[in-house]
Amino acid sequence: MRPVKLYWLECSSDELPPDTEWLTPLESARCRELHFPKRRAEWLLGRWTAKCALVNFFGSELSSSVLRQIEIRPTLSGAPEAFVNGISSLASISISHSHQRALAAVAPPTSALGCDLETVETRIDAFVADFFTQQEAETVGQCAAADERHAATTLIWSAKESALKLLRVGLTADTRSVEVLIERGEVPDSEWRRMRVTTVDGRAFSGWWLRSGAWMRTIVTDLYSCSPIALSIAKFGRTRGMFCTRCCLRGTQ
Repeated sequence: MRPVKLYWLECSSDELPPDTEWLTPLESARCRELHFPKRRAEWLLGRWTAKCALVNFFGSELSSSVLRQIEIRPTLSGAPEAFVNGISSLASISISHSHQRALAAVAPPTSALGCDLETVETRIDAFVADFFTQQEAETVGQCAAADERHAATTLIWSAKESALKLLRVGLTADTRSVEVLIERGEVPDSEWRRMRVTTVDGRAFSGWWLRSGAWMRTIVTDLYSCSPIALSIAKFGRTRGMFCTRCCLRGTQ
């Protein structure tokens, strides 16, 4: 089987436009319902990053008019679903945000996925004991240096979040219901590496992780995939570009 192409985009809060003209009417209404500034800022940055990733994925031009043709709606589970001109299932998408940064992962609609963005930080032993499986705890314990332990703990936790997003259960599920398998020891920097996630009922998922500095990123898919491909944001314009739905459909094959 040919590996699925997987894409990712990361944005920071300083890349967010000062206006919200790029939101659809339903998204604008949802934004007004978010009364806490931090929650509203996270939501906006996540939607911006996801929409920009989809525009790049479909090969269109970045503008307010194009972005308004994309709507990110929550499913019953809360997972995001992308619609282009009212048509769903043109792409699978997952969103995460942390510390004024957001990550969006995009794949063809045939693949389910989840992504997560975390900062590498100290977590106490009780955290590992409460939320990790025995094998995951042993993986952390094999790391000699403190930074390696912190990175491995963050990686495993992040991968769990990604897998539970893929399963559309989130942290309502027992985090030990999924197990993350990574190589023990040093966590290398600035290169996507493979991992594997299994569930208690025997399912197995393909995963990728990337650490750069203090940031850890994970993406988990239900299909075997290529190393995640970075997307980029072109200069934001005000052109009146339009999506061609047939082109979007061709781009997801």
